[in-house]
Amino acid sequence: GEGCRRTMTVTSSSGFDIPFAFDVLPEKSEPLNENGTQPFFITPRRGVVKANSTQQLTISFQPDHPYERYQAVARLTYGGLDKSITTSLTGSAWAKSLYIKFPGALPLEGPISKEGVELVPDSRATDNYLSAAAVKKNQSRWQYTFKPVFDADHRLVEDATHTILLGNVKCNDPKASAPGELTIDPKELQEAEMLGFKFVNLTAGKLALPQGTTDTPLEIQFSPKGPSGHLSHEVFNQLPVPGVMINITKTVTLCLKGGWPAFDGPEASVVLKGCIRIPTG
Repeated sequence: GEGCRRTMTVTSSSGFDIPFAFDVLPEKSEPLNENGTQPFFITPRRGVVKANSTQQLTISFQPDHPYERYQAVARLTYGGLDKSITTSLTGSAWAKSLYIKFPGALPLEGPISKEGVELVPDSRATDNYLSAAAVKKNQSRWQYTFKPVFDADHRLVEDATHTILLGNVKCNDPKASAPGELTIDPKELQEAEMLGFKFVNLTAGKLALPQGTTDTPLEIQFSPKGPSGHLSHEVFNQLPVPGVMINITKTVTLCLKGGWPAFDGPEASVVLKGCIRIPTG
């Protein structure tokens, strides 16, 4: 992740300026970062608290690998003498195993959060990425536009498809891996299919994401046709005169469950926009 910060305040009720110094000491046998550095650090580490005033300090936690419980001790030495007090520091870092990629999608309602970092939506992006477990419910919306080809007799000539990619990365820690699953509400799925949007890879509205899988495709096909190959009844009733385009829109919520750490809830709303134009004779 991007780490996190907390603040603390040192107060002097004395009539004198008091120098201070901070040290961060690892707990016995506790892990450091893989490069040997301490994941906790305090700024400023040294300074002076003015008489009858306060000094704000920032404690930063920036681990470089997943671990359930980082621990350290912060020791404050003050007064220029052998006086000190200590406080415990604890932090956790999780690997976000589930993810979704939206190649070629248009992000809506940005900026979008990715592991605490703000991303500026860019309609030119070709590999929009979203870490599933890091995003709050309904925070992400994406739009795909489908443009199937019909002839003048209302017969479908070419489908339009887009593919979402999902994965469940296997963590180094064997305890930090679990199967995941994508589900779509059956009612939403049925309504989308009536309009011609079909999620090809789903089975009973679900897509399994075993641990260790990456870039599992979820193909969405827009094929608004009936058994004869012509426009479906639901779409035909909305059709204006030939040569005029109509847009058929349906929003579907992708719900991710499982993974590590366990995640359960709506993750991303996908706006499916089907554009239909029947050429003039």
